[in-house]
Amino acid sequence: MNQITINKIVLTLLLMLLIVAGLNTQINEQMLQLHDETTKRAVISFGIAKGINAVISLIQGTELSLTPAGLGMTFSIGEFLDPLNDMVERFSWIMLLSSASLVIQKFIMSFSALAWIKSALVATAAFAAASLWIGGLQKAMFFSITARFLLILTILRFGVFGIVYMETLSFDTLMAPQYSEATKQLQQTEHKLKAIEQSEQPKFNSRPDSIFDFNYVEEKYNQAIKAFNIRSQLEAISGQIEEAYDQMINLIAIFVLQTILLPLLFGWIFVMLIKWAFSGRFDTSGIYKTVTTN
Repeated sequence: MNQITINKIVLTLLLMLLIVAGLNTQINEQMLQLHDETTKRAVISFGIAKGINAVISLIQGTELSLTPAGLGMTFSIGEFLDPLNDMVERFSWIMLLSSASLVIQKFIMSFSALAWIKSALVATAAFAAASLWIGGLQKAMFFSITARFLLILTILRFGVFGIVYMETLSFDTLMAPQYSEATKQLQQTEHKLKAIEQSEQPKFNSRPDSIFDFNYVEEKYNQAIKAFNIRSQLEAISGQIEEAYDQMINLIAIFVLQTILLPLLFGWIFVMLIKWAFSGRFDTSGIYKTVTTN
């Protein structure tokens, strides 16, 4: 068996493997599962952030609620919570972009699984394999055209799967510990803020009592003490609030890299490959010479 025959056999086996992969529905199911895990992480993170935002809004309402009390006092609760609240708003925009990216990826995955994509890939790969052995099809022009279409169809069929796999691989190898620590920290912060809001949130009596009524004055005094307690409790967890701020930045970095930058990078690579396939620089003569005696 000469080297040309061996090369033909190897290339034919690769084409057959491509045909099998193109028809394999389990690849779609596995990639959808990986994609759903990424989507689930995004939903969990976004839910925690919006929960923190809701609790902060309730706590900051305490400062505004003191005006009807007639005490002439203000409490700078915002100085503790405004930075974290602003970061939550920025995180919301990032998660909106991440969600859009994930939806687009799922749409492309559905497109790549269409029957005509599979059929075109299988037919082209089968024609390429046949052209290696059938003398009448052993033409350099046929080989070049087939290779171009095969490259494009392979990108359409498996390109998004490569993106999803790289997203998962990068998360599992680089980001998983940071993600777990960040979500844990944010959940703890949310629970502590919620506990402060539920235990110390002043509740004002809507009765139009006179300010000279002793019970009215005592009630407002107790409400002011509760408001001061909120401030003191926030001061006690100020370190955790700052840590939550830092962990929010870590989550932003994780989702920007995983769901925005990586897809853009691979999308750019695929576009360049398709442009290369249609350009004059696409040259298959070297491969063609290794599989034909002509």
